[in-house]
Amino acid sequence: DFPGVGVWDLSPQVVFCEPDEGLNYGFVSTRGVDTPGVTAFNEAGITVSMHTRFHRDVRFSGAAVVDLGHDIARKAETLADAVRIVRERPVASTWGIAVSSARENRAITIETSGKQVAVVTPPEGQQWLAATNRNRHPLMIPGQVASGPGWAEHSDGRERRARQVIERHGSVSVTDLQRLMGDHVESDDQARERATG
Repeated sequence: DFPGVGVWDLSPQVVFCEPDEGLNYGFVSTRGVDTPGVTAFNEAGITVSMHTRFHRDVRFSGAAVVDLGHDIARKAETLADAVRIVRERPVASTWGIAVSSARENRAITIETSGKQVAVVTPPEGQQWLAATNRNRHPLMIPGQVASGPGWAEHSDGRERRARQVIERHGSVSVTDLQRLMGDHVESDDQARERATG
């Protein structure tokens, strides 16, 4: 879904940060672009990736999501830390912030709007969590909008396809997840191919 695909890939870089205070962390980016929220990681085993969401509740004040990405990567040692940081530093826009912890062997999605923060966890008995570009928490669904019908269908379709692959195999390897990121199979009609992964 990332609008920089094709341009972003031309000059990839991995940035490593050693702040005077906080944890050492890094992020994947492209040359000259300060974007720790796209995919960031730190020495405590926290990973962060942000997904654009659209919601009516926006505001014209608050942190830029890039700054929030720096804060989570620099300060969070646990999932609870990440939630606390997001609650303390509200963002101006609406995001789905996927956060995982290697130490806790868990993942959450923190959904934000200009008015509230909600945390999505895996359903009872499920050991995985998929995050795309649509809100899933019941508090965040009212007011959710899409840039067009294709946005909603593409995001929901990617999530359905992830669920389909993971449920079929029971568990997936890193290689399986990498393949899934580039998967173009339509979940409802496997003979049909989506234009993007």
